[in-house]
Amino acid sequence: MELYGNLHRGTQRLLPLCILIPFLSVVVSDQMEVGVLINFKKIVVKDPNGALTTWSVKDSDPCSWSGVECDKNFHVSGLALPSQQLVGSISTDLGDLQFLRKIDLSGNTFTGVFPMSLLNCKRLERIDLSGNQFYGSLPDDFQRLPRLLSLKLNKNDFTGNLPNSFSPRLEVLDLSTNRLTGGITLDFGRLRNLTTINLFGNLLTGVVPGSLTKCKVLRRLDLSNNNLEGPIPFDLGILKRMRFLSLAGNNINGSIPSTLGNCKWMTKLNFSGNQLSGEIPQEVGYLTLLDSLDFSGNRLAGEIPASLGNMTKLERLNLGNNLIEGIIPTELGEVLALTHLFLNGNELSGDIPQSLSTCVNLTMMSLAGNKLTGAFPTVFGALLNLKDLSLARIIADSVGNLSTLKVLNLSGNTIGGAIPESLGMLLHIESIDLSENNFHGKIPLQLGGLKTLKYLDFANNKLVGDIPDGLGNLEELETLDLHNNQLEGKIPKSLTGIPTLENVNMSSNHLRGLIPSYGAFSHLKESSFMENPEPLW
Repeated sequence: MELYGNLHRGTQRLLPLCILIPFLSVVVSDQMEVGVLINFKKIVVKDPNGALTTWSVKDSDPCSWSGVECDKNFHVSGLALPSQQLVGSISTDLGDLQFLRKIDLSGNTFTGVFPMSLLNCKRLERIDLSGNQFYGSLPDDFQRLPRLLSLKLNKNDFTGNLPNSFSPRLEVLDLSTNRLTGGITLDFGRLRNLTTINLFGNLLTGVVPGSLTKCKVLRRLDLSNNNLEGPIPFDLGILKRMRFLSLAGNNINGSIPSTLGNCKWMTKLNFSGNQLSGEIPQEVGYLTLLDSLDFSGNRLAGEIPASLGNMTKLERLNLGNNLIEGIIPTELGEVLALTHLFLNGNELSGDIPQSLSTCVNLTMMSLAGNKLTGAFPTVFGALLNLKDLSLARIIADSVGNLSTLKVLNLSGNTIGGAIPESLGMLLHIESIDLSENNFHGKIPLQLGGLKTLKYLDFANNKLVGDIPDGLGNLEELETLDLHNNQLEGKIPKSLTGIPTLENVNMSSNHLRGLIPSYGAFSHLKESSFMENPEPLW
């Protein structure tokens, strides 16, 4: 009986202690976490937005501090301070936050090497240190973070090789815009949950690994602007969930795999700036959800597939600077969403199809540097949204109907005839370049009404007559180049009153009289007027 009484009294003494232990552990834990966060604050040298003003050693509850998140047990589980203009480095004890699941310090100016102590935070799921000034090599043992789902270290200055070891749970890997070197040697067979791989803007070499096809749920792959070579893996089309694929700005050769036509969810496809050859597969036209297609700057040959007309959601099509021949398919007129069309620098021939006039959303169109013939279709006057037009060998009065046009570039062709007076109807035009052609006749008087014009280049043609006095009304004009023509008479004094005029070249004409030495002409050099029949100074 006495023994039972002693046990009962002992149990009564222990009960309050058992109840208190969990709370004491939280208090101890909070005090430790407060110390870690205060150390973090101490080495932040600039905090212009006052993001850390609520962080105080006198406050034992970090869960109330700005940018700090806590779990249900009041442990620090998240640190989110993106784009706060913070300047400093990362404290070495940040890894003591054992319950940390997320850290986002993106868009600041933190410096130093990668904070290795973060690899001690076994619960970490998301790391975002993008847009800072971290440098040095990256650790090769990210597998120490078994729960890691997302790693964003882009827009820093990391060097060395890519890390090789990650948790199989990883979904997002963004190491873009650094200075990483070496090959892409990740074991994609273990990383089957990857949905996003961004490695663009590094110095990576080697080939595009065929093992990428094991990432069956991959939606975004961007390896652009590196030094990759070799062919595009033929089986890349197995990745049927792919929405964004860019291999632009590398040295990739070979042909475009026809299997890409299987990627029915693709919205953006960019292989520009490589050394691809062969024809464009007609299967590319099966990508009916595509809104941007860029194969420019390669060595692609053959004809433009008529199947591209199936891509009714396509807004940007760039096939410029290749070796593509044949005609422009009339089916492109069925791509009604088209806003940008670049077919320049190829071997295209024949007429411009009138069907393109149905693409009323076009704002930029470049067909220059081809072998196109025939007239500029008069129905193109209906393209009221067109702001930038670059053609070759063709021009017509109907170009004046393009009332929203801002840039007209017809330079470097063999266009003859007179400059259309209808150019004076382009009331929003900012740049006209008709240089390096065979235009003759006089400069149209109607150009004096182009109040928004900043750049006017008629150099290297066969223009005659006087320089219109009305050009002095171009109050925003910055550059006027009329050199190497057959212009006559005196230089209009009205030009001296253009306040923005900085660059003038009237050399190699038949101008006479004295050059005005005041106003906008006061800073011009003699070289701007050389090779006229008599001294103009």
